[in-house]
Amino acid sequence: MKKALISILALAACLVACQKQASMVNVPESPIRFSLGGTYAFTKATEAALEDADEIQIIAGAPISSASKGTVSGSNLTLTPAMYWAKGQSEAATFVAIYPYTASTSTSIAYDLNFGGNHDFAYHKNYLVAKASSAPTEEKVALNFRHPFSKVLINVDNQLGSDAVATVVLKTIKMSGTLDLVAETVDVSEVDATDVTASKLSDTQWGAIVMPQSARPTLEITTTLGSKYTFTLPSAFTFEAGKVTTASVVLEGQSGGGDSHGAPAAFSFSVTNWTNGAQNPGFENGAVAMGEYWYVLGCVYQEDNTVAAWAKDFPMTYGGKNAQDKDIWTITVNYDETKAAQPVDYGFKLRKYSSETAEADRWNTQLGMYANDVNDYMNIEYDYGLADSANKNIRFSEAGNYTLTLTGNSLTVVKN
Repeated sequence: MKKALISILALAACLVACQKQASMVNVPESPIRFSLGGTYAFTKATEAALEDADEIQIIAGAPISSASKGTVSGSNLTLTPAMYWAKGQSEAATFVAIYPYTASTSTSIAYDLNFGGNHDFAYHKNYLVAKASSAPTEEKVALNFRHPFSKVLINVDNQLGSDAVATVVLKTIKMSGTLDLVAETVDVSEVDATDVTASKLSDTQWGAIVMPQSARPTLEITTTLGSKYTFTLPSAFTFEAGKVTTASVVLEGQSGGGDSHGAPAAFSFSVTNWTNGAQNPGFENGAVAMGEYWYVLGCVYQEDNTVAAWAKDFPMTYGGKNAQDKDIWTITVNYDETKAAQPVDYGFKLRKYSSETAEADRWNTQLGMYANDVNDYMNIEYDYGLADSANKNIRFSEAGNYTLTLTGNSLTVVKN
């Protein structure tokens, strides 16, 4: 009898425990299923960044109020843990998604595209967000992903020879803000504009990801020899989320070292997909501060034969160093002594300076024929060593088009 009583008490205890456990579990009717909607059936190469095994954070609003990690499989998402509709739910819930995956459950994100002065173009260009609203359904909830930022590409046609592009910087542009994933907005009102060094994507292209905004940034391109090209938009432009703004510029040597004698080529913007956009206004011509360059000055000209003798410096093109570590500079000019006002002005010289060099000091580094050379003209059949002091003007016996190559202090000339 005692044994039977113990068994009955044990059974009763088990029933109570089981009843308590059952009362704590809220079993929804069905799990929520998601699919990748829209047109983002792309790969990382096309910057939609959604491929098999990619992980996405999904955050559900009330009355579900939960979050889960979704793993991409084709056009579907597998959630871990599973996400369920709330028991008895009939109203729609709002879902937001973030790629790459983050464990955050907040739908308001403070985002800095230039964190610590380091612009991670490769990461930011693939950052995607999505929003969807749905009442309980057996159908898949489609998440239409989009780029919340704006992409800027800068194509550089560098015609400076071996004077390569060192940096491309967008100045006075906002790089941080707050993303509201529910409202699908980006707030940059409380942040200051800053500078961002664009990432080198190839030998001819640089890129940056910026916050959507209306701005009037300055573009500054610096070369390895210290030349600096600066361009400014004539008015503010709206950089839109999900759109690519492309700028193209040609870098050419500027006569007179980029001072009042020269101006850079025009600089313009255009907009292409991520999504369609309108044409951008162009950048105004800006200033060019040339680095240490060799120039040809005298009875020479290039396209404009009306330029007076000794009135304009023509920049040579840097060709790097030879096997003896000597700098190589080249230029093609037209030589015409009839431009000279008097015989003492016949010929030309080479001089080296930068835009920062005062006008009075621009003859400090120069090259010419040796003053004691008995010949009036350079014999272009041979390389000719030039003198950096006690020199005279270099002269050719005939007018014409010539290509000059300066290697160290040695001049080689070809008549074209």
